Amino acid sequence: MAFLRASSGIMSQIFILWQFMTQISYKPEQIKDTFSFNPFSGILDEDLEEILVPKIPFEELLGHLDASSPRMIQFVGKHGRGKSTHLRYVHQLVPNIPFYSLHAHESTDPVMLEPSEILFIDSIHHLHLRQRLQLFRQKHLLIFTTHYSKWWECKLAGKELISYRFRGLSQQALEEIVQKRLDLASESSQPHISLDTDYLRKLHRKFGDNLRGILNHLYHEFQ
Repeated sequence: MAFLRASSGIMSQIFILWQFMTQISYKPEQIKDTFSFNPFSGILDEDLEEILVPKIPFEELLGHLDASSPRMIQFVGKHGRGKSTHLRYVHQLVPNIPFYSLHAHESTDPVMLEPSEILFIDSIHHLHLRQRLQLFRQKHLLIFTTHYSKWWECKLAGKELISYRFRGLSQQALEEIVQKRLDLASESSQPHISLDTDYLRKLHRKFGDNLRGILNHLYHEFQ
């Protein structure tokens, strides 16, 4: 009888393990301890290509960078829609161009004194209006992120403005973004792990197209 009970216990453990190995999707609490790092933490530059689900045509954008006529290129949209991630990725394609990430209450002298005629600027809204107008007039090409369009400022500066708008997030795109992050944080020997679709659908309804809000929520769920 003891042998049968032991065998039964072993078979039960094997069955539970089989369920886990073959289950298609999980809730965060079921899998958060199986990753080498939090899948929803900050992403290193070298990993951007692995997790990016493009929202803009990169080949078209790179064509604008090669144009001879002066122009400004803006990634415009609300907070958390993926503008900075896309800007960082584009910079990897042309790493010789200076990149500045601006923050509130920090000195803007470095970007204002930068001699290069072409610049990447993340969060250009941290510059004062007169500083933006100065850059728009002086520089040959700026690629920048902003919450609100700088159309009229570029018009005042006499520069062409090309806009890429960041808005909207489909359920399919959300699932792909989340899956790419899970795969990046998974050990190569691990089985394929996905988050429950209904769980992601609820997050989508709660946060809408605020991708950063969803990723921040998932980060805390996986801590």
